[in-house]
Amino acid sequence: MEKLLIGFLGTGDYKHVRYVLDGKEAPPTPLSVAALSALFPDHRPVLLTTREAFEKNWGLVETSFRELKKPVPERVEIPSGKTEGEIWATIEQFVELVPKRASVVLDVTHGFRTQPLLVFAAMGLLTELEHATAERVLYGAFDARGDDGRAPFFDFTALFDLLAWSQALADFKRYGYAKPLRELLRESSRRAYREGRDYRPTGLVGLGNALGKIAEALSLLRPVEAHQAARGLVRLSEQAEADLMAMPELRPLASFLTEAIARYRSLGEAEALFSWDGLPVLGRMIRLYLELEHYPQAITLAREALVTLRTLDNCTDPLNREAREAAEKEINAAAKVLLLNGRPASEDLVPYAELWNALADLRNDVDHAGFRKSARSAESVRKQAEELCSKVADLLKKRGCG
Repeated sequence: MEKLLIGFLGTGDYKHVRYVLDGKEAPPTPLSVAALSALFPDHRPVLLTTREAFEKNWGLVETSFRELKKPVPERVEIPSGKTEGEIWATIEQFVELVPKRASVVLDVTHGFRTQPLLVFAAMGLLTELEHATAERVLYGAFDARGDDGRAPFFDFTALFDLLAWSQALADFKRYGYAKPLRELLRESSRRAYREGRDYRPTGLVGLGNALGKIAEALSLLRPVEAHQAARGLVRLSEQAEADLMAMPELRPLASFLTEAIARYRSLGEAEALFSWDGLPVLGRMIRLYLELEHYPQAITLAREALVTLRTLDNCTDPLNREAREAAEKEINAAAKVLLLNGRPASEDLVPYAELWNALADLRNDVDHAGFRKSARSAESVRKQAEELCSKVADLLKKRGCG
């Protein structure tokens, strides 16, 4: 793994200062990148410079590095950024500069105009694509120097964490994919303990594990497991929200995380899933599958929910195999009668029969991967799934409230 120290050179008049990072003081130097070269001796220095910055200050670069007995950085010339084309060219150059699996310390102190912003965005791209790692993102705060002449480095590495959080929250909200969110919650907790912070969170790991269990259970059509995990979300999310509010770098995420998990908390509202009170929860699961575009799961759960509803009508155990088979036979028979333009003998079977034939055929089409001559198109599957599954969810809500 190659280690890089990448910085900028501007056209300013730089003055000597003693930069400090993590309690370590670099030798006096006018250039922040030179100070970081002393603090990160195993990183190869690279300087991005415009032609104007090179002509004015490259001599200062050579002098500063030689004074510290450090190798003069590799120079990469970038455009001045006077046009939109030059802006994109800078991003392209940076992406090409960073090798795969590199660990980068990025110094944004002496950037010219929008250069630090552009490179920050490009580094964010490389990090999200797991091409490279942003080890540190640092700014030498010359104007914040103290009476002793020392200036701190401000660490903005956590801003990359925000990018990762935004992607993880988006994945969870749009697709129900919880693994990145779970890992970020876990790592944030571990970091607080590892760094010995005054505030140490107690709810982040538990929340991440619960969300991971719910997502996995839903993905693999385990509604009982999803329901059980969701029932613990109320307590866990309240503590996790308190943790987020107590951690400055995560505080901006609190409202977004609360919003993302709200619909999952509702999956745990009933004490028992296979009960009259649990029917609306099954309906919410079906609707959640539709929102996440998990159509095969929505179709399968909708069909099984109808069988569950009928077992409750029959005052039998919804998890008993014989009871489910008996309920399914009833619905099948009623559906066949309806298909022949008749009406089922029992009026209360009409809602089942009206949904059953189309839902069963749709499920067979999907489960057999369309390997038949009359296979539906993907668009047709989606539209019919949304229509039929929504009707089942409505029925479950209506019957569950009755």
